[in-house]
Amino acid sequence: MHALWIAKYKDVTIQRDTSIHAFETARAYLNVRRKMPLLWTSYDHPETSLPNINNAFEGFFAGLMTKFRVHGGISWEHRKKSLDE
Repeated sequence: MHALWIAKYKDVTIQRDTSIHAFETARAYLNVRRKMPLLWTSYDHPETSLPNINNAFEGFFAGLMTKFRVHGGISWEHRKKSLDE
């Protein structure tokens, strides 16, 4: 899968253009290429029982961020203590 993806999109994403869009596209391609071996971990190793989506993590951190936004003046020290709890 990894090699097919690279072969299919390499010409599209690696452009020698000075535009910001081309730079961001190339950067996105390189990030996906670098992380490709990890993207399918939940399928390649079903014994780990890893979920194939990260909704649980997103929901957990969204709740934390909401609490921190409500208490915008909280110091970093108190934020760390809140995270420890």
